[in-house]
Order: sequence, then C-alpha cells, then structure tokens
Amino acid sequence: MKTLSAIIFILLSFLSKSQSLINENFEDWVDNSAYIYPDGWITLNELKPEFGLPFTVFKSTDAKQGQYAARLETSAFKDGNNMADTLPSIMVYGSDINSGVTYSWPKRLKNISFYYKYQPNGIDSGLMYINIGYRNRKTNRYINQGGAYFLFTKRQDSYTKVTFPLYYNSNNKCDTFVFAFINSLEKTNGNRCKPGTVLIIDDIDTEWEDFPAVANITIPDLELGVYPNPATDIIHIKGLQPGFYTAKIIDMTGKELVSQDIEDESITIEKLKPGLYHLTIYAKDGSYSGSNYFIKN
Repeated sequence: MKTLSAIIFILLSFLSKSQSLINENFEDWVDNSAYIYPDGWITLNELKPEFGLPFTVFKSTDAKQGQYAARLETSAFKDGNNMADTLPSIMVYGSDINSGVTYSWPKRLKNISFYYKYQPNGIDSGLMYINIGYRNRKTNRYINQGGAYFLFTKRQDSYTKVTFPLYYNSNNKCDTFVFAFINSLEKTNGNRCKPGTVLIIDDIDTEWEDFPAVANITIPDLELGVYPNPATDIIHIKGLQPGFYTAKIIDMTGKELVSQDIEDESITIEKLKPGLYHLTIYAKDGSYSGSNYFIKN
C-alpha cells in the first residue's frame, strides 16, 4: 500500500512539473554542425546555411542561474539590394511568430516571469510577445484569445526580473501558442539601428490556472488577417466583406491612437512608434467586425 501511494505521489509530482515550457532556462542547446539554437525555440540562425545570414542568437555563459542563457544580438548584413542593414535577433517558441505551435497544456497560462539584461546600441527597443488562441473548426480561422507583451526600452546591465499576467478576451480552451522575443524594433532612415544591441534572457517561469467555463465568452469568433506582420508603414486587412468600416488602433496601455474610416483594406501606420498594437474593425452600423494584433517595426 505504501509502495502504491509513493508511485501515485511521484506521478502527481511529475504531472504538476510538466505544466511548463520546454527549455525555459536555456540549459539545452542543439548543435547540428551548421548552426546552434536553444532546444524548443526557433531562431534566424537556421537561415545561415541557405542564405548566409549571420548568427543572431548565442549560447551565453552569462547566466542568472545554471550554466547558460540566451543572448540575442543584432548583426550587420547586406539586404536584397546589397545595401548595408542590421539583422534583428528573433527567438520564437514554436515554428514562427504567426502560426505558433499546438497548445498542449491542460491549463491556461496565468502569469509569466523571466530575467533579462538589455544593452541597446544607441536608441533601440525590443519586444516580448505572447499570443494564445484557438482555431474555429467551422471557418478554420485562427481566433486570438489573449496574451501579453513587454517592451525592452531602458538599458539594464544587471539581471532584472519582470512578472506580469496574461489577459484573455474569451474562455475557449486554447490550441495555439506563440511566444517570441525580438531584440530590436527601432529603425532609422529606412535602415534598422546599428549592430550590437544585446538582449539576454534566462529563467522563464510560468504560473497556470484552470480554464473558466466556456459559457462566459463575450467576443465573437471573428479574426481578421493582418499582413505584413511585423509591418513598417502600411498594414493590409483580409477577411472583410466589401463595405465601409471604421478602424481603431490602441496600444497595450489601452490608449486609442487611431480611429479612421476605411474603404479599402489598408491602413497607414508610419506615425506609430515601434511596439505591439491591437486593431479592431467596426462596420458602418457600429457592429464589431473583427480584430487582431500587429507589431510595428
């Protein structure tokens, strides 16, 4: 009987600990001889063999705890027109910043924390971005359910811990998850800021909670496509029926920055500062037509 109780205790302990991200402390790295990357994460390092791009994510021994941390650093490169530019460093949990990976956890993410250092070369800013949602089985549309973001703006030479909650706009169970770090968003004179902006990430920690009852859903299952994403000057919208609409753009503090009528499917965003924004579209009669998040470079 004691043996059975011990086995049950071990299994319950394992299950409780399994509610976490893969390699959240960046101790495990994959080296396939062509490039190296943190296990469970996707980086631009994978483009080096085919396109000759520089590495932008490195295994760092400057760790908060353990042996390693992830070091994201911008690097100089030549663009398609053979012009000098700076390649930002992007590290994504899953496949890419838009499609993400299957949400495999039985609970939903409640809070997240991590340690970081940020050393911008001049004026620069970075972004941590989480997007959680599900796919409507009838329409096959991706529905954003919620998420969180954090902007890296001030220089931090010593490890700093941040903790923040995730916000949700419905209670549907998730099936898609995107988690990304981008170390450089600023652009100057058409080119990205100078090489050498460094973001170091270590010791991600998560807190989980049960999904609330689905009956509490308040947001319609309408999700607009926004592209390109990230964008610099203009965003285009797909998924709208022909007609007249009003577009509203708010920042992550809830401040409304744009409210304009649109006929076509594009909106100019060149005056927005780099960061994460929420776009909402309303029909002429004021009814909700859909929404999505986008990143302004």
